[in-house]
Amino acid sequence: MGGPAAPEEDDAALPLTDDELQGIAVRATVARDTPPGSLPPDPRPRRDALEEAYDAVLRLVREVRRLRRRDDRAKGALRTALAEGDPAAMKRAIEDVLDDALCVRRG
Repeated sequence: MGGPAAPEEDDAALPLTDDELQGIAVRATVARDTPPGSLPPDPRPRRDALEEAYDAVLRLVREVRRLRRRDDRAKGALRTALAEGDPAAMKRAIEDVLDDALCVRRG
């Protein structure tokens, strides 16, 4: 009944290949991480999901470049105001830098 397997059954068992073991591990992980009653995830990402992720990465790269250019302009304006010795220009440049920093943190 619930005892050990008969010796002839052990002899007939073949060892699993690495690919088969990996497949079992993946199926077990998906089964463990999928809540009951929900559908397991598609094993391959959908083309539209890949395109959406690619577009998101491009948007992030553009935003980083834009922020770096803005930072460079703000530093230049601050240096110019400091070199001129104009207190009003220095105040405006500092306010611009602070506004940019606050906008980045909020956004």
